[in-house]
Amino acid sequence: MVLLSAAAAFSVMWGSRLAYAQEINEEAAVWDRAQEERVPAEDADQRAFANGFACQVEGTTLTITGNGLLDGNIESGEWEKYREEITKIVLGEGITGITHGVYGPGVTELVLPSTLAQVGYGMDFMDSFDCDTLENIYVDEKNPDFSSQDGILYNKDKTVLVRYPKGKKAPQFTIPSSVTTFMHEAFRGCKNLTSIKIPPTVTEMVKSYGYVFTDCTGLTEVELSTTASYVPAGCFMGCSSLTDVDIPANITSISFDAFKNCSNLKNIRILNRNCTFNMMGG
Repeated sequence: MVLLSAAAAFSVMWGSRLAYAQEINEEAAVWDRAQEERVPAEDADQRAFANGFACQVEGTTLTITGNGLLDGNIESGEWEKYREEITKIVLGEGITGITHGVYGPGVTELVLPSTLAQVGYGMDFMDSFDCDTLENIYVDEKNPDFSSQDGILYNKDKTVLVRYPKGKKAPQFTIPSSVTTFMHEAFRGCKNLTSIKIPPTVTEMVKSYGYVFTDCTGLTEVELSTTASYVPAGCFMGCSSLTDVDIPANITSISFDAFKNCSNLKNIRILNRNCTFNMMGG
């Protein structure tokens, strides 16, 4: 069961506040390669790219400016020539949503504006943050929908943990007591995590769908919440370092693929004899 405050604060992610950006003129969305040669030398590091947005590179920081939903083939922008150098990405004010990530191989920091109301789209949610080196996500404190703490992305009142960056190096993480649930794929691919304790304040393991800890290949120790009622789909799929898991008595069901491809898992101790589970797929 999710607290109403969490649902109310987080529903905006799926479109309650965001009115999708106005229809984009196709001619404006495509960068005319011929223009490139006419760009003044002093503006050589600023280019228009997908959907009428613009980017500017200063040192190792990429700043993206524009209005509305940053969507589509944004990875085809002129900024790609700086991909190897970029370590920080700043989304400017006016950007209301991002559905796919804009990353280089060394990006460690992402800064989100006060106007951002949507991250991801449907089951492609994690694409917004799918960067192996990303260590910190920061949010403008005036943003009414999202917040960050220690570089981790939450909804505004920190009842929903939205995304734990994949590149964080700490082997352990203490989930704040304010958190009642996780977003789909919130910890997916966090290979440096070795231990996670889910406190009893987490009353529902996932806000939507599942795959919360999928591919956390370094995870060796898990303590589940003593108030949640189920383990969601694909929750620990691909956690190849897990060897033993205790399922507490409050868990009444284990969904499909919850422990699929946990190649070293030897024991699952289920303390509720009436727990139902579907191990379809592994």
